[in-house]
Amino acid sequence: MGSAKAGDEVEIVLDSTPFYAESGGQVGDQGTFSTVAGDVTCAALLKVIDTVKTSGYWLHKAKALEGELHVGSEVFASVDGSRRRHIIRNHTSTHLLQAALREVLGAHVHQKGSLVSPTELRFDFTHTQPMTIDEIRRVEELVNAEILADVPVSIYNDVPIAQAKERGAMALFGEKYGDTVRMVEIPGFSMELCGGIHLERTSQAGMFKILSETGVGAGVRRIQAATGKSTLDYLDGLEQRNLHLASILRSNTRDLIIAAEKLVKEKAELQKLVQQLRSSGSQSESLQSHDVQGITVLIGIVANSDVESLSAIADKTAQQKGSAVVVIGTAKDGKAQFVAKVTQDLIPRGLHAGNIVKEVAKAAGGGGGGRADFAQAGGKDADKVSEALDLVISIVSSQIKN
Repeated sequence: MGSAKAGDEVEIVLDSTPFYAESGGQVGDQGTFSTVAGDVTCAALLKVIDTVKTSGYWLHKAKALEGELHVGSEVFASVDGSRRRHIIRNHTSTHLLQAALREVLGAHVHQKGSLVSPTELRFDFTHTQPMTIDEIRRVEELVNAEILADVPVSIYNDVPIAQAKERGAMALFGEKYGDTVRMVEIPGFSMELCGGIHLERTSQAGMFKILSETGVGAGVRRIQAATGKSTLDYLDGLEQRNLHLASILRSNTRDLIIAAEKLVKEKAELQKLVQQLRSSGSQSESLQSHDVQGITVLIGIVANSDVESLSAIADKTAQQKGSAVVVIGTAKDGKAQFVAKVTQDLIPRGLHAGNIVKEVAKAAGGGGGGRADFAQAGGKDADKVSEALDLVISIVSSQIKN
């Protein structure tokens, strides 16, 4: 194609370019090409969507927005500076990240891949297990310490490969290098072979935050992180979620953990109560019913239960019967436990749950008492639960007022 007019998508090669072509994990630049309008009808504007390397050339993928561009035209090439600044923040921070990982996890850490874009810093590295919360925190602290230290980033071009290796520069495994290389150094912290674009000083990264750490293959982990404005966006999103959560929990953001723990505790208690009520439905059916002078008396043993469950069973049984005396016992942890329930209509007839359970518990080497409608008691001898419950009928019979 010898020319391009508005709407055309073209690939353009320049004799020289300020655009960075995708390489080593860093994405290609975007921006614009424009012609100086000597002849207004020939003035053109193109949007550069991507820049890639091919056969030794920088290929600019562009879309013509207006005017017309011809082969051989002179263009003004303008890189999207804001987008590039986001990219280079992430790229320099990738070098800081690798150095921090090697210090925290060990010298076995090597880069296995990366993606450096305006919105994403993704770094794959050799490590055999998930990082702990403390390890992630220490890596973040090391990187942010270098950012806050405002260290200059030094670029060395055409360094003999032997000299670079002697100085300890990190190389990308599997990458082939020529006789001379480009070396990027953050003095005292990081030194790598790299052809990408970098910050002038570490402080320009702003801040650094690890967003996730996951496994992507055998012995390979992946970190996704944010720098600069992306970190601010992440923190703002986190704050908005915390405010929303605080509203749901009717709390404030400072007390979210306390509110969440309270909710979890309440849920556990409700689940236990539901289980008790479900259990009481089947257990109440197994209680033996007796007629004592026209009064329904239900007696039974619930194996290895607790007072809360016994109480739930007694309450539900009494509610179902409408008028009754319910006495239930259990043996647990070497001790006897008893509860007694008397419906309100039977109290005027002299029946008192506290007095009933007190006498029952005595037979198991214990005692207790409580209200007229409900009471509980314990005994030292778990083997006497059945024997103690055998006394219920005579105890109730003795209390009835005709």
